[in-house]
Amino acid sequence: RGSGFSSENDPYQKKVPPYGAKNAPMESVEELKLVEGWDDDIHAVFSPYITIFPFYRQKSDFTKVNINSAGRELMGCLIPEAKENCNDKFLQKFHTLAADGGQLVDDSKGISNLLKDSFCYEGTKGAQKWFSAHSTVFRIEATGQVGQQEKKLSAVIQRVMPDKAKKITDPYKILYWRLM
Repeated sequence: RGSGFSSENDPYQKKVPPYGAKNAPMESVEELKLVEGWDDDIHAVFSPYITIFPFYRQKSDFTKVNINSAGRELMGCLIPEAKENCNDKFLQKFHTLAADGGQLVDDSKGISNLLKDSFCYEGTKGAQKWFSAHSTVFRIEATGQVGQQEKKLSAVIQRVMPDKAKKITDPYKILYWRLM
């Protein structure tokens, strides 16, 4: 509605070669490039920070962006209201802490203060729902080569808390893996 297309397939039929909307879960982050409006520039900024797994059942399960590892480009996209001098302050603080092996913040209060002080962003309460001080889902890619043969392993894992009552003994869960 309001997109200017009469069918969900219309924007994809104009591509070369034409294709239809998948209407199924994505198999890789690279598949996002097939979505109308997701271009190479957007992919370059966001793809290092996202994964297509896990599938969540409710909104409260969504994984947040780890503010300690988010790059300047990503933060600029998420908080476009940030003033340039504030953005530079954040970058300086980020590089100083990264060089010392530290992290910017470790809790939600620290996230609010960082957004306010380093980005001059006053809407910190709403932004807290986007950010976390820790990561729980990781995309891992590894390439191995023997002679002329090369294989690439792509995996997505989720860090979980072991819970004897729920019979969860491993500190991680493999959500997806693919050998190419």
